[in-house]
Amino acid sequence: MNIEKLLSGLVEEKVINDIIGNIEQFEYVPIKNLGVDSLALMELVLRIEEQAGIEIDFDEFEVDSVSTLNKISHFFNQSEELK
Repeated sequence: MNIEKLLSGLVEEKVINDIIGNIEQFEYVPIKNLGVDSLALMELVLRIEEQAGIEIDFDEFEVDSVSTLNKISHFFNQSEELK
């Protein structure tokens, strides 16, 4: 999972640099607190699909499953197991 590529253009560059510099500090921070609004969240989900090489079924998708960087990482790990 490439955090910089995933969040680029969705949150401020300073925030991305802060995250990259200390990922543990931001692991459980809600992504909305990082500046991701509802439209950016949808873009984020599309980027997750692209980076993970999966297709998300939006009828069954739970937004909470990508609400923190930790959950996004877990989502990536689960999708790798399903391949």
